[in-house]
Amino acid sequence: MPIWQKAATNSEEKVVFDAFNVTHSLADGTESTSPTFYLAILAVAAAVVAVLSMLKYKNRLTQMKLNTLNSLIMAVLLGLMVYGVYDAEELFANPPYGEYQTGFFLPVFAMIFNLLSNRFIRRDERLVRDMDRIR
Repeated sequence: MPIWQKAATNSEEKVVFDAFNVTHSLADGTESTSPTFYLAILAVAAAVVAVLSMLKYKNRLTQMKLNTLNSLIMAVLLGLMVYGVYDAEELFANPPYGEYQTGFFLPVFAMIFNLLSNRFIRRDERLVRDMDRIR
């Protein structure tokens, strides 16, 4: 999915930024690309850590550690995406701003859900410890 896109209104010039490359299409039909595959690698790493966290449901402390690692990976991913957008914005000046696409907001939602899962795992761990204390 595209992360960011910018198109000129008066010509056919266009910049598309996604997880694999930044493509700059000019009005004369030429295209230049620069790789951004590191974003795809980080996204896959975050997905693998999330799956591992789900599979470790019997050990809540390990789950919380994996969720913290996942939050760190996603924060780095978001930082690199924002940096990439600012780099891609400088490829041409008109119009002044590009449009954020769906690919930019998906990691934000993933971080929110990761924080919520960590909160509920902590709440469950606290409940189990309280029940052990009663016995």
